[in-house]
Amino acid sequence: MASIRMLDFKLIDELFDMGGGYVFDFSDRTISRFFYEELNVDFDDPSYAREGTSKAKRLRCYLRTVETPAAVAALRALWTYRQTLQREKGGTESVANAEGRFLELVNRIQGMPGPPGTSAPLRAPAPAFNTRRLQELRGELLQLTQLEAQPRG
Repeated sequence: MASIRMLDFKLIDELFDMGGGYVFDFSDRTISRFFYEELNVDFDDPSYAREGTSKAKRLRCYLRTVETPAAVAALRALWTYRQTLQREKGGTESVANAEGRFLELVNRIQGMPGPPGTSAPLRAPAPAFNTRRLQELRGELLQLTQLEAQPRG
C-alpha cells in the first residue's frame, strides 16, 4: 500500500485540481478511459468507490489501496496530463514550485516503507480487461469456425 499521508493528499488535490469531487476536466467516462489507456486499470471497479463515487474520492481511494508502484504510475500519468493541459491553455503555474513538490512527493512515496504493524495485504489494481480470458474466448470462437455449418449453427 502506498504511504500517502493526509498532507500529501492536500498537495495532490491542489496539483490535480480536485476541488468539488472533480479531477481536472475529466468526466466519469473520460477518467475511466484515461486509467484504461494509460495504466490498464479498471477505474470503475467498485472497490475504489468505498469512500464515495466522485472522481476525486475514487482517485484517493485508489491511491490508498494499490501497491506503491501502481500509485506512483498513476500520479506520474496524471502529472503528464496536467502538463499537457497547461501547454494547451498556455496558462501560468498556479501552484508554487509544483514540479519540485511533486517530485519530492513521488520520491518520498517510493522510498518510504509502509507504517509499522500494518497487515493490510498489498493488491494490484484491477486490470481493465482480463486478457487471458479474452484469449481463451477468442480460441473457442476460432474453433467454432472449423465446425460444419449445422453443428456450428
